[in-house]
Amino acid sequence: MNRRFIYLIVIGLAGSVSVAMQAHAQSYPRQPIQLVSPFAAGSTDTMLRPFAERLQEFLGQPVVLNYKPGAGGALGAGFVATSKPDGYTLVGTSIGSIVLGPLANKDVKFTLDSFTPVAAVAEGSLMLVVPANSRFKTMKDLVEYSKQHPQQLTYASSGAMGITHVLTEIVAKEAGVRWNHIPFQGSGPGVTALLGGHVDVASTAVGPVQAHIKAGSLRPLAVYSETRMKAYPDVPTLKELGYNVASPVVYGLL
Repeated sequence: MNRRFIYLIVIGLAGSVSVAMQAHAQSYPRQPIQLVSPFAAGSTDTMLRPFAERLQEFLGQPVVLNYKPGAGGALGAGFVATSKPDGYTLVGTSIGSIVLGPLANKDVKFTLDSFTPVAAVAEGSLMLVVPANSRFKTMKDLVEYSKQHPQQLTYASSGAMGITHVLTEIVAKEAGVRWNHIPFQGSGPGVTALLGGHVDVASTAVGPVQAHIKAGSLRPLAVYSETRMKAYPDVPTLKELGYNVASPVVYGLL
């Protein structure tokens, strides 16, 4: 499996926005557009909401954000994949939702070919974070403690078989440790659980934790990107720490 993961905006089936616009150049859009967020509030919607507002201004039609969290994003992606392919139903999701979902769950009926790309929007990354008062100051601290206390630590992800779940399991396997996975319906709820002391670590998109890091309530241990993030130059990448994991994240339209 390619370990370079991409966050994407996708639309259902072959009838993409681009196709609809070509066929109805003078009339599209003629009705409100539904933009599905397959994760709970405070997750992907932190990027989707401002984008939807600008898209609404540009197209002259309401762009309604519809939350359908669950199954690591596969629930929302499945909803869009089975919607009418007319360019009026979009989903903001990750490659984990549309590739890992079908591989992990036989009940998922869509594939990567069920979606069509439109355009890129933004770029970001993922990171491992702990509370600021955690005993773990570095990734080395976390791994050493985990080896001495097998399966005692818990980590939050944005959903079972989603991108943060799979990547964290890769890290744990390479480190030779076992962590207890606690899936949530998005990075936002997982971060809330971390702040409340209900989990020890969170594997999350950067957006939902930026304000908490700035406020001093959370501490980043490592980022999944190929190189260090400009916003966090002191936070090492997992790759430079010796893990064969690198995950640049591109937000975009598919």
